[in-house]
Amino acid sequence: MKKFICLFLIIFFCIFIFKISAYAEEYRYEEYKKQFNEAGFNVYKDNKNIIHIERKDIKIEGIADNTYWTALSVFYNDEYNFYPDKNYVMFDIGFNLGMTSLWFARNEKITKIYAFEPFLPTCKLGERNLSLNPKLSKKIKLFKFGLSNKNEKITMHYNPDLPGSMSSVFDRFNTGNPEKITLKPASEVLKPLFDKHPNEGIFLKIDCEGAEREIIPDLNNNGLLKRVDVIIMEWHDGPPDSLVKILKDNNFNIHCTHMFYNRQGMIVAFKK
Repeated sequence: MKKFICLFLIIFFCIFIFKISAYAEEYRYEEYKKQFNEAGFNVYKDNKNIIHIERKDIKIEGIADNTYWTALSVFYNDEYNFYPDKNYVMFDIGFNLGMTSLWFARNEKITKIYAFEPFLPTCKLGERNLSLNPKLSKKIKLFKFGLSNKNEKITMHYNPDLPGSMSSVFDRFNTGNPEKITLKPASEVLKPLFDKHPNEGIFLKIDCEGAEREIIPDLNNNGLLKRVDVIIMEWHDGPPDSLVKILKDNNFNIHCTHMFYNRQGMIVAFKK
């Protein structure tokens, strides 16, 4: 009898947790939908469970729920709040699903975008979004490798539920498919691209899950930060002090925020 009661309680508890989780997910979705609607977007899931986020000037698809909050951070919360007053070339280091590149491609003063994404399953999702926005994607060139401070081929586990959360610095997930990725020195890749645009400002958007701690020093050591005008960067995994110092040494005005103390935050840097 006691075993039966224990089994009943376990089943009841599991059903309760499932219902609470389903309710919480539905509540979050309605909150997301409300915010997107305020920004003029239509949001829905189709019969294949693909997420659609659409407005007249941009369309996004995703297969994981973090598509919602990634899109909200860019489209609604204006996380990358840069409004250029002259022509700029943008370097999107951490392309993810392509939301930020496509968002900035709408701006006529962003003349070209070079994007970098080392995880091929994420690249495939991003390429789908490029195909949905043919006018905007004309500005965007996607490189299917990541930036670092060295040439390297490594293997990391890929989590399809968090397609923008993999790191090239350390393996965050113990489960999932192992993915081989290619990394190249940021200075070697970016210098010839900088050289192609001598008359435009240089804007770096960086969200690469910790690799910024390799990329920024590499650009600094090779004199390329002197050529950069604007950096908007999400920093990760430890105090941002070393990054802030490098940028200050390169004559940037800096605003640094913490989303999680000494774990994650934003750096917005404009050349003085």
